[in-house]
Amino acid sequence: MQLRGFDYQAELKFFISVQPSVNTQSSYKGSLRIFEDWLARRSLAPTDVTPDLAAEFIRCVREEKMKDSSGKPKLRAPNSVRSIVNACSSFYTHLEKRFAEIRNPFRSVQWRAAASVHERSGPAHVSRGLHR
Repeated sequence: MQLRGFDYQAELKFFISVQPSVNTQSSYKGSLRIFEDWLARRSLAPTDVTPDLAAEFIRCVREEKMKDSSGKPKLRAPNSVRSIVNACSSFYTHLEKRFAEIRNPFRSVQWRAAASVHERSGPAHVSRGLHR
């Protein structure tokens, strides 16, 4: 989808610049670079992303093997995956506010992704505080 007046690089630069801390800016830059690389490998524009594609991206981020400091392959930590997805979702929320045609494709996917993790791990056992 081509949007009139939409300049991805300018929007990205602005979005990063308004983040309150240098650490958040750095985290968002890295996370959105991962997303940009994924889009480029699929020849997609940011405006092409649907909830199904967002779900595919999340699966790829979860399943992609990274090399640790010793060079051994390992999966990303769940908190790292969450951080990447949150950065992408925040960026799309920013875009929604500026362009009426854009909707955040990650919004509904985050809930589904969290539910699927819960389903795989089974129900949580809750202590009722009954002690004898």
